[in-house]
Amino acid sequence: MAAAMEIAVERRLRGALSSSVVRFRKLKNPTFACVTMDNGKAVITLPRGFDDDYILRTLLHELMHFAMPGELAAWGSWEEDILERVVEPNLMRWIVGQPRIHAWWLRKLTQLRGQK
Repeated sequence: MAAAMEIAVERRLRGALSSSVVRFRKLKNPTFACVTMDNGKAVITLPRGFDDDYILRTLLHELMHFAMPGELAAWGSWEEDILERVVEPNLMRWIVGQPRIHAWWLRKLTQLRGQK
């Protein structure tokens, strides 16, 4: 039953990724990654030089802000804590446990890194 939730969230994140712009840059400010919204699109900036699963987890985190703003807003000031301590680890564990889905996300990361 719990897998149904992960499947639904992962599908929403795929949809959010398809309508997002992802950039890899050396970030100069103290924030690790950031997402900005512009005309219905999310522009996600991720750092360079980290392993794929760590960047994937960061990408999923930023996509969740874009894909599920209403659900996350309900947590108020606890939003980041809930994402980082509950949602991300469980979703990553599920994705890594599904070889085809994990490979799909890793291929997407490789494609995104190749874009200019």
